[in-house]
Amino acid sequence: NLKRKTNESLNVDAKVITEEDGKRIALFPGKFKPPHRGHFDYVNKIAQRPDVDEVIVLISPVDYPEVSNQQSLEIWNEYLKQGAENINAKIADYRSPVQAVYEFVADPNMAKEGDTVLLVKSSKDVGDSRFDRVQSYAERNNPGVNVEDIVEEPIESEDGIVYSARDMRRAIQNNDKETFISYIPPSSDAEQIWNNLTMTNEKINSFIDSTIEEISTMAGGAVAGGFGLPNNFNVYKRTKTSRPKVRRAKRQRRR
Repeated sequence: NLKRKTNESLNVDAKVITEEDGKRIALFPGKFKPPHRGHFDYVNKIAQRPDVDEVIVLISPVDYPEVSNQQSLEIWNEYLKQGAENINAKIADYRSPVQAVYEFVADPNMAKEGDTVLLVKSSKDVGDSRFDRVQSYAERNNPGVNVEDIVEEPIESEDGIVYSARDMRRAIQNNDKETFISYIPPSSDAEQIWNNLTMTNEKINSFIDSTIEEISTMAGGAVAGGFGLPNNFNVYKRTKTSRPKVRRAKRQRRR
């Protein structure tokens, strides 16, 4: 819905309607399992552009063994405590970040008539044609929504570190706390983020190990009381069953 302002003139009967621009919303889709310092610095840089009103981080709903989508959202919320106020993170409804963008522009609850959805690209995205049809998709499904590209160069660390979510997952697997923390923004509580992820994974692994051990013990027949005597029933073997005897009434002779 376009914002409209109506001015009435005492001398003129007609109403003059002027249109105001809608919001300019930059989308930042990804898996973010987990989000790292490079993601945070980059999205903050986008949020501070004068041609951006709001940035929405779209988190893929796909869970990884080390990081779930809910944990990713919690980490983003921890980062954004020290981030720009116009950044919001949410879990997308679609597994593919590309599909999440297409469905966002088609949803009138997300992008309204008069809004401009900004697709963030960097110099590394040259030749990427995945979003070429987003504008036509918006026109068919959500008329009045405009789509534009904006270019923002990626963030490079001062120490030459190439931030990688895959390296962070590997650090969790190897219990490499030092590497993991080096990928967290210095303004965030890295210790707490590490503890939340590793403690959760330890509980899950402990539960799996104890369950496997219990099943193995029961299979070996070492459980006192257990489930009673072993079940020797063979579904492929026919068993003879005796039919119940039915008493029949004696026939009376005709006289």
